[in-house]
Amino acid sequence: MWALGLLGMVLAGVYTAISTLPLVDEANFLSVLGKVPLSSVSVYETRFLDVLAMIPVIHISLFALRRSWSTGALQISLLLGQVGLFFFLYHARSSLGWQLVGMIGFLGLIVFYRFWRGRKKKVKNIAVFFRPIFVLVTLITCLITLSIYKNASYNSRYFQDMGTRTFWHNALMGINEPVLAKKYNLGYGDLESARSVIQFAQRGTCENSVAKLDPQGLLNSLGGHGEQDWFAYENCAKKFYFSLWKNDLLRMIYNYLIVKPQAAFNLVLKVAKSAGASASDVIGDRFSIGWHPLVGMPFAFAIVILLVANRALYQRRAQLLVLLGVLLATSLIPSIFFYSAILTMGGFFVTLTIIYYMLLLIVVRGFVRWLYAAPSKMTK
Repeated sequence: MWALGLLGMVLAGVYTAISTLPLVDEANFLSVLGKVPLSSVSVYETRFLDVLAMIPVIHISLFALRRSWSTGALQISLLLGQVGLFFFLYHARSSLGWQLVGMIGFLGLIVFYRFWRGRKKKVKNIAVFFRPIFVLVTLITCLITLSIYKNASYNSRYFQDMGTRTFWHNALMGINEPVLAKKYNLGYGDLESARSVIQFAQRGTCENSVAKLDPQGLLNSLGGHGEQDWFAYENCAKKFYFSLWKNDLLRMIYNYLIVKPQAAFNLVLKVAKSAGASASDVIGDRFSIGWHPLVGMPFAFAIVILLVANRALYQRRAQLLVLLGVLLATSLIPSIFFYSAILTMGGFFVTLTIIYYMLLLIVVRGFVRWLYAAPSKMTK
């Protein structure tokens, strides 16, 4: 029951996350009274696939939580199906790697806790490690298999000059500390990052081919318009990124500890309120636009779940909050390391929604228990 309750809250979290999509393009959102779609961003936008991946991630994590290895062939096959779904999505968008980090981190915590508890009680039950270790081995095996598949089936140029190409480029987009941004001409945009890397290359620190690149031509190649050596460019962007750590260490620390978390927090406030224009409140209320876990349809759905499964969820609250806490922390990796945007925080919105409901459950049950306990204390 507790597992079904958590999965039900995942669906409510997915609902709230998808409701933020129209705010990605505020101009289009505010022109909804015209003959335009409500949102120019679809639910199958690749940067938002981590929202869909939350379903297999939670399934996989719940499988590992069980202590006993009373598992049949059907359960194993269903688990492998969830793992397959996750890696299908991960193959489509490697930024889902934060969920892989979250699952592996949670599995590590399970193994550590059970080892520590077994050592404390001097009870050696190896079976309690079977599930998390089996899941961990499965994830690592699938990750290696996916890499082998790419090398076997992809065109050779994918690994020469046209392949995985914007990791360090996006990392530079995530440097928003004002002094650094002004000093190195960095900014939240592909063009700004491309210009800054090319300027860095022109100092003789990278290959000559990078120094001669045209920023706009480089970006056009992302859409298939022309060909550019992205491996050389990414290598130069990597050198530029680490040179910032070497030359401006304190400002880089300030960027990641203060500036980026603040940007993520401001984004949450933005989608929890409105698009910020006068007409947006009316439109938002009409179509339930924004991140609003405590009102409307998702809240009503969550209340039903909490009424049915409240006891089972409450008994498992510690384990579930640890799982959700790990996923919440790792869900900030894309927005902290790269850039904060609605499309990079979908998993964060889903996880935070579920945590809201769990905390609501804990507070309400605590208040009810206090009400029952108060009369007995007064009589004493």
